[in-house]
Amino acid sequence: MERRASVKARISDVLETKPFRVRVTGVVVSTGETESFLSVTLDDSTGTIRCRDFDKKVLNGVEVGDIIEVIGRTREYGGETYILPEIVLRHRDPNILLLRLLETIPERDNDLKARILKFVRERGGAKYSEIVSALGAEENEVDVAVQELLDEGSCFEPSPGFIKAVE
Repeated sequence: MERRASVKARISDVLETKPFRVRVTGVVVSTGETESFLSVTLDDSTGTIRCRDFDKKVLNGVEVGDIIEVIGRTREYGGETYILPEIVLRHRDPNILLLRLLETIPERDNDLKARILKFVRERGGAKYSEIVSALGAEENEVDVAVQELLDEGSCFEPSPGFIKAVE
């Protein structure tokens, strides 16, 4: 099975679009431990998200104030979106936060992808032709954006021409 690439994203984008695998950078603002997992809450100035480590290995030793980069899969439980971390990198230079925010400034294409994802989620799926007509964008732009959403795992195509969002 091929491993999906992670998507560099701001936390606010992760919470909105819920891509399959993400790469976010932020400051640890809280930590916690239960019998079943370690958790940290990350803040990148666009939002906060929790990371839950059920193996208690990846987040071990992470403390409040640390600047970390997390690569992992997004999950949802009890209405909360969180990241299941696979890799955690610690950074000493606080400029990395600014760099990551600049790298993830939404472009027009990303805005179109977010609009497509929202449209598809609101309807529980949509025909490709409905997406094109409802969003008023050029068909080739929609085609590229839908393909990117399919490639990153945010959407899937259960039947030809019908797009559904991964929930």
